Amino acid sequence: MSNDQVAAINFNKPGAYRGDIVEETFKGFTVAHMPFWWHFREVLRASQREALYWIDSKGLKLPERDQKELVALSLIHYHVYLGLAEAISFFELMGYEVHRTSPHGWRAFETKKFWKAGYSSLYSSFNAICNIVCVVIGGMPVFRQKGSRAWSYSPADARKAAAMLKNADVLEILKNCDKQLEIRNHLDHFWLMWSVINKGIFLIDGNMKKGHIAIHPRQEINYNTDAVVHALNQLQQLAENYDKLYRMLSVTDGHLDQYLLKKGWMVDYSDYAAHDGKRPLP
Repeated sequence: MSNDQVAAINFNKPGAYRGDIVEETFKGFTVAHMPFWWHFREVLRASQREALYWIDSKGLKLPERDQKELVALSLIHYHVYLGLAEAISFFELMGYEVHRTSPHGWRAFETKKFWKAGYSSLYSSFNAICNIVCVVIGGMPVFRQKGSRAWSYSPADARKAAAMLKNADVLEILKNCDKQLEIRNHLDHFWLMWSVINKGIFLIDGNMKKGHIAIHPRQEINYNTDAVVHALNQLQQLAENYDKLYRMLSVTDGHLDQYLLKKGWMVDYSDYAAHDGKRPLP
């Protein structure tokens, strides 16, 4: 979808590409970087409760067990966006803490707190879209059972599914997302990354790799990367990679359509006034 096509969508049309107050608040970001997130939601007719428009090949409402799977898929899809929205909010707070007047030690604590929280939210978002990859593309159940417990999937499971299906495009996108989350992986596993934080300044080592422990920071660290700018750039790159996945998922005859076909499920759009009673098109 080109920028002109995105701009041409009437996002103010009742029921068409509209969301709750949180979705609408961050729409400027999602429309620019993740328009197919909205399209997936419209094609699925995502819902938090059972719906009459989820039907079988005979036109009958899906039974409760099948309804639960589509509700779960809807909730996972929403969490992809929610993690990004949380990260945007945390990174805004991080930038505020860097520039506001406060004692140095407190500035450093608050800045790092929001920095880590933002990356944790990004990772949570990535986990959610990896679950969609496993379920819709990989054909796995929404929840896998381990004994009496249900477990969700991990990014490693999504990469494995893409590799087994020999889907090089999906695998490459997942690997690109992993690269954007290397800071999160390091922070969660090793807890510390050397940085310089002063009023208006938050710098980190641009050559940081997960597991790099610098015991001589003056010799080993080059504080050449603005952490605030870097975080926002990585958030944007993640969203744009998500959009590539969502395009594969939600276009006509894409992975979502194939998933529903294999299940013997359909989505009834006949009462979908926002799209003239037809399957939504991007």
